[in-house]
Amino acid sequence: MMLVLALLLAAAPVEIAITVDDLPAHGSRPELDHVRITRDILAALRKHHVPQAYGFVNGQKLEGHPELQQVLDDWRAAGYPLGNHAWSHPDPNKTPIDAFLADIARNEMYGKVFRYPFLFEGDTPERKAQTAAWLSARGYTKADVTVDFDDWAWNPPWARCAEKHDEIALGELRHTYLDAAIRILGRSRELAQKLAGREIAHVLLLHAGIADADQMDALLSTYEAAGARWVTLERAQKDPIYAEDPGFVTKWGWTLLDRLAKKHDLKLAGEWWPDEKRLEAICR
Repeated sequence: MMLVLALLLAAAPVEIAITVDDLPAHGSRPELDHVRITRDILAALRKHHVPQAYGFVNGQKLEGHPELQQVLDDWRAAGYPLGNHAWSHPDPNKTPIDAFLADIARNEMYGKVFRYPFLFEGDTPERKAQTAAWLSARGYTKADVTVDFDDWAWNPPWARCAEKHDEIALGELRHTYLDAAIRILGRSRELAQKLAGREIAHVLLLHAGIADADQMDALLSTYEAAGARWVTLERAQKDPIYAEDPGFVTKWGWTLLDRLAKKHDLKLAGEWWPDEKRLEAICR
């Protein structure tokens, strides 16, 4: 970890756009104070002078929970835009294509910047092409991702450990959250250098969860120490790498860089990923 951090600190500045999925309530715990969670995230974003953070919305989550409208109101009041994450967050690989497109259209009140649920773009060439053509015809812009450390995996154990007031476990979660965040940023920067031969502008994927709310300030500080300079999604996606077509289909929710690496048969030495089995087991 120290070697990775040292390398990042020595690296050139890197532009990063922040995006946050699953507004107004991430996860399956409606009893959590999602308004407070979002306000804590927004407070950290403002503290670090983040110029823009798209919040991608699943409108169905408001059904039966009108109080969650405050989350979206707060996001807009902070000066940040909302985007379309599909109405019900369906699985694009398992939902009939007509039903999936209808689900996106139903959520169109939140704009035409679209983030695929689970980052699944279709597990067959036909499904992928039909969805992409429909989005293009309706004037949508796809919000790609280049940095994804599976932050969502920390939110369920965080809620469990907080309920038990297990400060030792919460300390472990804080450490592993930041460790994963910086390791995966380093991986993404290395992958971009190998693919493009230069530093690219990145798009970071986060979620509106309880772990993210607790760690947002620390995360942004850690990334800034590694050279991060916050930019808008539009600026980041003007980087030429976002116009490249990976040209293949996967059923997994891969980042753009992972898709391009697959296209070019590129692999990194010493790959590392978060220990999600440990996260699933903690505070059970």
